[in-house]
Amino acid sequence: MNGTKPWWQSTGMWGGIVATLTPIIGALGYAISEQEQQQIVVGITTVITVISGVVATRGRKVARKEIK
Repeated sequence: MNGTKPWWQSTGMWGGIVATLTPIIGALGYAISEQEQQQIVVGITTVITVISGVVATRGRKVARKEIK
């Protein structure tokens, strides 16, 4: 690995945090309705779509080599 970065800039750290907090929140008794679940899924899907588009576009913009 080259260089360092703060923990909060690590996608690996955030993935671990979310994966850890999800069952804890459920164990604390927070429950959501089926309608809320559907809204969350739609929201997550939308966010993932936007992020992947931005990442792909930015990746191509800052790329140093052409695609074969």
